[in-house]
Amino acid sequence: MAVLGLLVYPACRFVMYQSQTQEDRQLAVGTELLALTGFVAIFNWPVIEYSPEQYMLGAALLMTSLNAFEAPLMSILSKVTPPHLARGTCNAGLMATEAGTLGRAVGDFGFTFVAATLPAEHLPNVLFGT
Repeated sequence: MAVLGLLVYPACRFVMYQSQTQEDRQLAVGTELLALTGFVAIFNWPVIEYSPEQYMLGAALLMTSLNAFEAPLMSILSKVTPPHLARGTCNAGLMATEAGTLGRAVGDFGFTFVAATLPAEHLPNVLFGT
């Protein structure tokens, strides 16, 4: 987990530098495509021998790109938020951040629950639907 956390910082820095020359929508689509690539890499395809390295690389790409995906989404949200919701401490940005944190916590609990109840060789197929 620590290594995955260390991968997030450079990805977010890259998105930050790209945001100076790219539109938020383009960055959102780019990070979404990277997440889709990681998602597809995790699948156990019948034509390729499945390996732990394939799972680790797919999971790392998926997690890193989804964390970097949050930056352009929050930027887009800040541009469409009505002014009366953008004032004060308890504003729409804080609520969106808290909703994202709650979603990650529920997802982490779900993954942990499934991982604790199934054998390791069935996890990718059950979690990702192949």
